[in-house]
Amino acid sequence: MPKKIRISTSVPEGKVVKINHNGVDNGYLKYDNNVSFSFQFLREKDDKFKYSGKDSSYFLKLVNRLKDICTLSRMNLITSRSKSLRCHPLDWNEKKITEECFSIPKEEEFTQDRHQIQISSNAYGRVHGFFILDVFYVVWLDPEHELYS
Repeated sequence: MPKKIRISTSVPEGKVVKINHNGVDNGYLKYDNNVSFSFQFLREKDDKFKYSGKDSSYFLKLVNRLKDICTLSRMNLITSRSKSLRCHPLDWNEKKITEECFSIPKEEEFTQDRHQIQISSNAYGRVHGFFILDVFYVVWLDPEHELYS
């Protein structure tokens, strides 16, 4: 029986590994360190960051934007100068920001790399969260641009 190969984050970027599960050839997978998303900390805070009333076009645009971002490395996302793809750090000390923090448990221990990502130019708002390695943890969906006054 062929040996199973497990993929872990220790696979070097760009390395192509053979995937073989229970003797069935499933082809090749390229590990590329692209951005991925977690919704582990997603929350609606009071009435400010509500998204439940949005129509299907909002969620379709959101999912398509996140899918497109998953083709980028974290560095490419953060340093992109594209007007249609704006990703920049959040600074709680900035006067225009309406919140003091994400208000999640032990936040100060792991949310130093806070960012917002534009869904599209103004029409669909922003996604706010933080990076840990290549994973962006979404905290707020902000379809109405409520984080900035």
